[in-house]
Amino acid sequence: MRVPTANELRMLFKGRHARRGYYDFVKMTLGVMASVLVLLVFLSNALERFELTTYDYRMKFRKKREVNEKIVLVDMGEDSVKRIGRWPWPREWHATMITVLSRYGAEAVVFDVIFSERSGELGDGAMEEAMASSGRVYIPYAVEFDRFDKEKREWNIWNIISPLDNLSKRSKGEGHITLVPDQDGIIRSIPLIVEHEGRVFPQLGLKVACDILGLDVMKYKIIKTPFSRYIKIGGKKENALYIPVDEKNQILVNWAAPWGEAFKHYSYIDTITSYERVLSKNTPHIILEGFKDKICIIGLTAPGLHDIKPNVLQPAYPAVGTNANI
Repeated sequence: MRVPTANELRMLFKGRHARRGYYDFVKMTLGVMASVLVLLVFLSNALERFELTTYDYRMKFRKKREVNEKIVLVDMGEDSVKRIGRWPWPREWHATMITVLSRYGAEAVVFDVIFSERSGELGDGAMEEAMASSGRVYIPYAVEFDRFDKEKREWNIWNIISPLDNLSKRSKGEGHITLVPDQDGIIRSIPLIVEHEGRVFPQLGLKVACDILGLDVMKYKIIKTPFSRYIKIGGKKENALYIPVDEKNQILVNWAAPWGEAFKHYSYIDTITSYERVLSKNTPHIILEGFKDKICIIGLTAPGLHDIKPNVLQPAYPAVGTNANI
């Protein structure tokens, strides 16, 4: 075996160093290119859009969720508009609805309608009296957001559309029904608890749920971990609610199913006319005893009304259903 000369060894090592330098240069270049690519992806929000799209598909193709049978919807649908007339309706109708549901044992009567303007002394008076007599009526308000202030970690609120004081005083509770769509206009998340300048605005569905569970929604605590954020409501650990939220206190709505496939629905007009038929000793259209112990959520569902919004399951979903899903 021939022993290489000193000159041959120098040439061998020189070639290896040259190749190593070339490979190092290639790896460094690829690393820089990968870093730039990742930076461009983040700046373009491509990952966020990808996550939203895949989330929508996951929601659409999963199995239908089971829902609590206590939650029912009373639809102010097209059939009711044809019979009663153009919206808004005289408040005597709502007073009658409150009376019917309360007499037949509903646990909660929840309106997804903001009664912010007077409609007349007779109608407002009838509704006030019905609410006072029932003691189980919830009404909403709207919190109009500007944007979320990341430094203060709270929403900038430029307006609050509140119900009439006389109705507010006679309600069992109130909550906001504001929807905040994502960048593509689809409703996926809802601000569960809005904090602003020392005031707290809970979402309407959350307020109703906490009352029924015997929890004070105003006594909550934000729990942060390195990888998650929760709203804790309630004192004792075994009875408390732990609700996962993002930094804006928004909850991802766990949509049960497309409209009409999850909760039991009643027609607004059929409910009232059935009560009239019972009073006149005739057979009702629907069995009113079915409202016993139910959480009855009343809202607009007629096509063409402004309360029809897109969500992850379908392009036109009545906003009243958001409260049921929450």
